[in-house]
Amino acid sequence: RAITSYLHGDLRSALAQIDALIQAQPANPYFYELRGQALLEGGRPTEAVAPLRKAVALSNNAPLIGMLLGQALVASNSSATTDEAIGILRAALTRETEAPLGYSQLAMAYGRKGDYAQADLASAQAAFLRGDTKTARELAARAKTRFPVGSPGWVKADDIVAAKPMPG
Repeated sequence: RAITSYLHGDLRSALAQIDALIQAQPANPYFYELRGQALLEGGRPTEAVAPLRKAVALSNNAPLIGMLLGQALVASNSSATTDEAIGILRAALTRETEAPLGYSQLAMAYGRKGDYAQADLASAQAAFLRGDTKTARELAARAKTRFPVGSPGWVKADDIVAAKPMPG
């Protein structure tokens, strides 16, 4: 019912129902995740951060919940949380390597910092994982021009430029 409420735009009712679930099972990370997701999708990303932090902690750093926390931090549009978002997203992506959402959020965070080489590389990785090889190669080629030749970012971008399309 809580999910249905928030999906139908009744965020206040959804949050009340989710809070009742949290009260009944305070150690369940997925209820905190649900609260954070409802707030994030309800246009309240700053308020989503606290329950998502709690969900990450209770879930032993589940990477998909970490990506949601990173997304909330990026959506909060605060330069103060950009570095934290990058750290959380990079850590989550080491455990969940094929999540386009994580890479696209990472690209936004890097872009906000003005690190366009990393932003292009993360965008290329997201496009590649979505199966958009053409866009991935274009972004990776641009990233290569922004990294020092032979650096880890340059090598990763070069791998994307040279990669075969993912089987669909």
